[in-house]
Amino acid sequence: MTTRAICVAAILLFTFSVSTNARAQLTKQEREQAAEMFAGKLYLRVDAPCDYGRMVPMLEVSPTGTNTTRRISELTEGDKPNLYWDFGPNDPIQHTQLRWGINNVRVWAEGASGHRNEIMVDFVQIKTMDDFKKAFDLTFSATPLDEAQPEWPADIRTAIQERRLIEGMTKEQVSSVIGAPTATKVVEAAGGQVEIWYPRQENGARPMFKRASLRTGFPASLEFADGKLVKIEPSPAPSPGARKN
Repeated sequence: MTTRAICVAAILLFTFSVSTNARAQLTKQEREQAAEMFAGKLYLRVDAPCDYGRMVPMLEVSPTGTNTTRRISELTEGDKPNLYWDFGPNDPIQHTQLRWGINNVRVWAEGASGHRNEIMVDFVQIKTMDDFKKAFDLTFSATPLDEAQPEWPADIRTAIQERRLIEGMTKEQVSSVIGAPTATKVVEAAGGQVEIWYPRQENGARPMFKRASLRTGFPASLEFADGKLVKIEPSPAPSPGARKN
């Protein structure tokens, strides 16, 4: 095969690859449907930290799950001071814009209800509208989390609304208040196994957020037995609501 033939074959292969990727994209109509899902105010289901120096989201959401570990682990020493856990479960967002990539979608929005900062989330591995809907449902709720589950007991829904933890909550209900723990472990105890969660203690606020506290105010640890919260160990330096500006 001549050099020219090799080049032509390479171009054809590249063109086929691009065409294949293009077919994997959502159609114009599907993108419009996706944008409509973000109309009005939405509420986060998960933590959405961001590198506010470079304005880069640390949260990746695929159709099968959420991940902050990968991008945070790749932060340089110079970028780490810019990491800020400013948005978490039940925080409202509005004025959302979608920026489409090949198989990724960047979700950009403003905080609502007096929240001044911007939020960014990357939906990844998005090849179909079904993929997009799954990522959306993992990340956002059309109503506050305390209203999204009317079957939950009234005292638990009130606690979630007030960002409080009470004994008897399930792990899902606890996550609706504090997000994901930084670490967990299982220990043997009288009567069976106990799972211990260690909530995040600092939000990583950098000096540019002058009115923000470094402390989250979350408990030092939480103990679960049979899937229910049975013990709350207070933080040595509680600061309720400190995540908010």
